[in-house]
Amino acid sequence: MKSIKELKSQLSFFAFLCVAVLVAGFLMVVFSGVKYSEPVKLEYAGLSIVVPEGPQWDSQEQWRYGDNSFYLTSTLRDSKGMPSGSVLCRYWLLDKKASPQELLSKKVSELSGETLQHGRTEKPGCIIDWMNIKIPKTTYEIYYGVSKLTGSHLLEIETQKIDTGFDAGEVFKTLLKHLRLDVKSPLQNGIDIVEQFKNKGSSQLLDEFESPSAFLVINSQDSPLGFILEVFSKVHTTKPYIFKADVLYYLREPYNHRESALFYGDEGIKEYIWRSERNTYGRKTEFQTVLDEEGVITLTKLSLPPIEKTFQPSLSSVPEVFSDMLVSYIHESDFDKVNVEIIESNGKIIPMNIVRTEPEITKPDLEKPAYALQINFLDDSGLSQQIHFDENGKTIRELLSIPVSKRGFLSSSTSWETLTFVRSKAETLVNQFPEQAEHILQKIEQVSVN
Repeated sequence: MKSIKELKSQLSFFAFLCVAVLVAGFLMVVFSGVKYSEPVKLEYAGLSIVVPEGPQWDSQEQWRYGDNSFYLTSTLRDSKGMPSGSVLCRYWLLDKKASPQELLSKKVSELSGETLQHGRTEKPGCIIDWMNIKIPKTTYEIYYGVSKLTGSHLLEIETQKIDTGFDAGEVFKTLLKHLRLDVKSPLQNGIDIVEQFKNKGSSQLLDEFESPSAFLVINSQDSPLGFILEVFSKVHTTKPYIFKADVLYYLREPYNHRESALFYGDEGIKEYIWRSERNTYGRKTEFQTVLDEEGVITLTKLSLPPIEKTFQPSLSSVPEVFSDMLVSYIHESDFDKVNVEIIESNGKIIPMNIVRTEPEITKPDLEKPAYALQINFLDDSGLSQQIHFDENGKTIRELLSIPVSKRGFLSSSTSWETLTFVRSKAETLVNQFPEQAEHILQKIEQVSVN
């Protein structure tokens, strides 16, 4: 039987071990532990993820738009304010013509690094392939993961250890653990409806669309400000193109914008060539966009400095020239909430949330619409728009909330106004905007050429 002295000695040693474990746990929390935010939701994609937060972290509280993507960042700073670690989550509104393994290998090559480990993490709705990359002879280490999502969107998750004191691997695994993706979001509605829209075929869409389509733009003082003119026609050119769209957008002061575009497309909007010229505040830019038979877009900036980019458009996107047709198609559908993207002629991809709403009547003398759709532009423009339809589903007007700002730059002091787009005729546009009469008539006369 053990003596009381021996028992006391064992109890003391056990107590010491318990204290040591508690202290070690405390030190781990203080020195290597990381606090995380509540899930930060990207409503557009039905996606959420956590990010590190705390006194030493500069963390975004919400996703931001930039470079055809939504992104979320968090940066760890040392006592001198220098970055020692970082987190980046980016949801691309496009895809890249490369496999996940090719994208990972490209990352290693760009960093001139070496791969320490690689793996795959499966989550509901997505599979993330990842690598741990080390830069030789430095403290720099990176965990990089990529996932090709349903609908041809791309997700990237990246953690970087710039200096000691940051466990990039542990943070990366925590981010993956808390990643959530709702596959039944309004974005899936958008994927479904764009597929139906394209399957309808360009020939039938053109037969149902009023062309020429002219809208007069009126400012908040009831003065003519600009116009939109769209002329669609069938053509007999080199296959696969079966139609062309000739488009002219124009706004006077204070917006000073003019855009002319020529678009040739095939039956299912699977191949097209698109040439555009923009002039905003005296700055002229020209672009050419080509969607080839492999589903890859090549965007070329023709004006200086020249730029060329390639990407795969998402399954929830359509070119800007089809935006009015798509909105009308959504109005006729059974969906109450849809997320889609519009590809502009300069390559910018604009995510939009479209919902059914009660019509907003800003002026008592306007015809009362039967239905309305609200469009929220989720890029960095801050724009919103309401589309009014009559009993037959025809668009009768559009109300666009737009900033009145110097050269398009937004600030806290930016004022806003509502522009009204009302159906008109080409002849009215010629009379209201004699400075653009030659261009308007040129667009109209080309209808009979083909």
